[in-house]
Amino acid sequence: MKKIGLIGYGEFGVQIEKLILQQFRKKPDIHYFDDILYGRKTKNSHRFGDYMLGVYSGLDFYVCLGYKHAAKKKKIINELLAGGRRLPAYIHRTAYINPTAKVEAGAVIYPMSNVDKNSVIGKGALLNNSVVVSHDNNIGACSYLSPGTVTSGFVTIGEGSFIGSGAVISNGIKTGNNCIVGIGAVVTKNIPAGRSAIGNPLKILKNKLKIE
Repeated sequence: MKKIGLIGYGEFGVQIEKLILQQFRKKPDIHYFDDILYGRKTKNSHRFGDYMLGVYSGLDFYVCLGYKHAAKKKKIINELLAGGRRLPAYIHRTAYINPTAKVEAGAVIYPMSNVDKNSVIGKGALLNNSVVVSHDNNIGACSYLSPGTVTSGFVTIGEGSFIGSGAVISNGIKTGNNCIVGIGAVVTKNIPAGRSAIGNPLKILKNKLKIE
């Protein structure tokens, strides 16, 4: 029986569990590393920080932390990989991944998404429903592309960045690490690290947006 470990079990963890279960005819043995579930004495629940204990070395791990916790998610993923733990990518069966594209450890690709040739989806990155990543993109580790995001060719998204639903990113654009792009924005110029951008025409803000 397949054994799976979900690290964190908020709304994102619930979604990931439901997606994973679609892959199996027989329900896998799922372990939950979540302090709230552990406090409730939920079956197969463990303290959040116990995922590196040797007794759990045989699990396939999925780090289920949302977009507000990108830095923590990256730290956990690196810890798991350094410790030799298995951290598979999840790709929904309705998504299309070009054979020349690369999907790195811990990345999650939701239904109906499309990743074109020579693109890289970094460790722990998430492509939500119906995201289109065009050719020769580099999507940084633990970045989050919301539903309906479209990137054109030769785009680079920095690590830990958040791209709002329906955003369109033009050819050759680069965002730095930890950027935020607002819902429906049309990104026609580079965005420096740590900055936010909204609108069409694009406006780069002095103050960083807060994402809810």
